[in-house]
Order: sequence, then C-alpha cells, then structure tokens
Amino acid sequence: SQQPTLCVKVPGGAAAWQIIVSRNGKYILINSADCSLRLFDVEELSEVFDDVSSSSSGQKKRKANDDNGMSDDDDNANNYTRNADIKPRFVFQDNISKAPWASCDFSGDGEYVCGGCNSYPQPGDNYKLFLWNCITGELVDQLTGPVSSLYSLSCHPTRPFIAVGTSDGLVDVWGARLDWVAFAPDFQALQQNELYEEEEDEFDVVVGCEGG
Repeated sequence: SQQPTLCVKVPGGAAAWQIIVSRNGKYILINSADCSLRLFDVEELSEVFDDVSSSSSGQKKRKANDDNGMSDDDDNANNYTRNADIKPRFVFQDNISKAPWASCDFSGDGEYVCGGCNSYPQPGDNYKLFLWNCITGELVDQLTGPVSSLYSLSCHPTRPFIAVGTSDGLVDVWGARLDWVAFAPDFQALQQNELYEEEEDEFDVVVGCEGG
C-alpha cells in the first residue's frame, strides 16, 4: 500500500483541524486542537525529507546485500523512519483568551497569516481577526468584528481583502485601513465610536447684511 512521503508530528499530539498551503508554495499552516496555528517552512520540510530519504535508501541497500533479503516488516520499519519531529517556524496564539481558531488562511502573496476566533469560553460576542507576518512572526494587526460567530474566512488571491462567513447569514469583507493622516495631519483614530451631540447653532451659516 502507498505510504506518506513524510510524516510531521504536531507537538503535543494535538489533532489537526485545518491545513493550508500558501499560494506561493513557501509555507504550510496547521490549525490544531490546542488553540495554536503552526507555520512550517516548506523548504525546511524538503531538506528533512531529502535527509530521511537518503538514510532510508542506504538502509534498503544494506538490507538487499543481506543473504536473507528484506522482509515486509523491514520495509514497513523503513517507512516509519520517515516520521520527523520538526519545529514550526512560528506558533500563533491568542495569548489573552486562549480561544481556539475557527478558521485561518494566508494572504494572497503568502506574506501574512490571518486567523479568526470567536469569543471564548462563552460564544455570542464579537469575533476577532489576527494578522501575523510570516517572516518575522510579528502581530501586525488585530480586528474586532460585529456581534456574531465566525464560521470561515478566506483571503482574496490578489487584493488585500478578507471575507468572513458569520452566523448572522452575512459575509463580512475587510479591507486595508485608510491612512487618514495623509488627508488631515491632526487626525487621531478613536479606539471605539463616540456619540457626538451637535449644538443647535453649531453649523448654522449666518449671512450678515448691512442696514439700509
């Protein structure tokens, strides 16, 4: 029977819920049951596979020279030597709530990882989106959605948009933040919306007239 080319163990033995390959083919992202997103470098996996394959081939040649030949048990044993303990490049978590990740994806250019989670442990609150840099592992942005549960997310393949499927039957589309400072140098972003009460005559235009 056909065997896996290479088996990579997830640290802690956590079940893998979701596996995503970046569109540029450089990274593999594993969403596992221990509330972690693990980023693996494909090039590092390839190097390990080449080393394991070379070692396995050498074992087979030595067995072939044996007068007794190679049994099926020996062949299966060599297949199991392809298991590899490879440390991920980065491990992403919500360090505050330790919430499990409902969904994840790579940006279209493969430079960023996006993970979405719901309120935890009590669902029904706002969902959150986290964006990390694949090269540095730095958290570059965090977005808070409306009061609904996140079911799935997907990044646009060529443009900076993230589509989020939610429990209210809508698809929320997130785009890049606007740099309002470029339009108004004294602009200051608010952490949340504030209710502004306009005075009755604040914006009234009074046109003066000269007395006759």
